[in-house]
Amino acid sequence: MNTQEILQASLSLLIPNTLYDSRTLYEKYYKDIISEVNYFKMISRFIESNFLKSFSKGVFYLPKVGKNGMIPLSPLAIKSLFDFIK
Repeated sequence: MNTQEILQASLSLLIPNTLYDSRTLYEKYYKDIISEVNYFKMISRFIESNFLKSFSKGVFYLPKVGKNGMIPLSPLAIKSLFDFIK
């Protein structure tokens, strides 16, 4: 397994439709495994391939897919980001 596969497998375990700060995840979990440049490059590739969705710069989420397609973010998830920033 290469680092991209490891990162994708671990990100797929995240809770869908929950906002995550990419810098915080890197510092907490991936700092010893992947270089910072490679981590952020892989995150942007995952966003380009629609594995992850970008909410704003440095904030992403794993989209939740239902029977009729992607389920949008709830207002509660968006509010939790703003509470985290304060």
